[in-house]
Amino acid sequence: KGNILKQFDSPGKKPHGLAWDGKYLWNSDAVTYNIYKLDTDGRVLEQYYFPYSYPTGLAIQGEYLWMAARDTGKIYKMKIPKKKSPWPTFRGNLKNTGLSPYDTSHVDGTIKWTTQIAKNLGLVIESSLTIDKDGNLYFTSHENKIYSLYPNGDIRWEYKAGEQKEVGSPTGKVIKGAHSTPAISEKGIIYARTLSGYLFALTTNGKLIWKYPLYVDADSWSSPVIGPDGTIYIGASHKDRSSESGKIHAVNPDGTNKWIFNTESDVFPTVAIGDDGTIYSGNGASGKFYAIDPDSGDQKWMFQTNKHIESSAAIGKDGTLYFGSWDNYIYAIDFKGKEKWSYK
Repeated sequence: KGNILKQFDSPGKKPHGLAWDGKYLWNSDAVTYNIYKLDTDGRVLEQYYFPYSYPTGLAIQGEYLWMAARDTGKIYKMKIPKKKSPWPTFRGNLKNTGLSPYDTSHVDGTIKWTTQIAKNLGLVIESSLTIDKDGNLYFTSHENKIYSLYPNGDIRWEYKAGEQKEVGSPTGKVIKGAHSTPAISEKGIIYARTLSGYLFALTTNGKLIWKYPLYVDADSWSSPVIGPDGTIYIGASHKDRSSESGKIHAVNPDGTNKWIFNTESDVFPTVAIGDDGTIYSGNGASGKFYAIDPDSGDQKWMFQTNKHIESSAAIGKDGTLYFGSWDNYIYAIDFKGKEKWSYK
């Protein structure tokens, strides 16, 4: 009788095929139709959807998977995709659509895990999450920390990004630290902004690479966005309360400034990037919406609304820009800055 040396739960509901590539385990599941790549502690590193029902047998040949499907009676050869972050930025992509490219029809809403981060429950999490190519999660908290979790919810690391701020609110003074969403580069570098006054660049293991000075107010949710050439774009507040100018910063991958675009008030939204690289963002009290040249930082055009813009724009397939304003309108404008319609 053999002794069981290790066991862990399968990531799916009905595990069938199992293979070993010399370093990792591969498991196919007959209910979710997913193929999982696991480390030897059972953490899911990658997962792929198999488009035929009831995958059973599984074998590995270099960069290929061989799969047997019971219901079709066929054997399939599938190339293992190169790892890519499934959700590297705020709303998932440069156009801020929030539209997932993944099939979630099998998700039934069951809670897989929960993780408590802050010991002080008043220090809430306002950040959205991003996911790297290995399935690790990244977010910020009002402890003024940047966090990474393993796919199973265990804490990988935490980075203390300066001190928190006491800020005013309708209910009195509150403590805030960080509430923007981290962005992940193709090289795995993590960019995150906190109220300590910096944009941070961290390694995937949570080590500081550089920090870029960036003044932000307590109510600015602008998150970093990485352009196709690696430039990082992010909105900021005015540093001097006697000035009403906010800013959009373009930062080179080495942490140096590329350009700064001055707006008439704080920049609350996260920028969106068009197919041609144009940077789009609204800003606060001025109610202006800008299109900015990504190379020079010059204004291409401006669209005026009647009140604050805190909404981050989303870009449709045809290039239409959609965003909301405090004037109670949702706007649709074309890529030349002309209004297509508005809805109140």
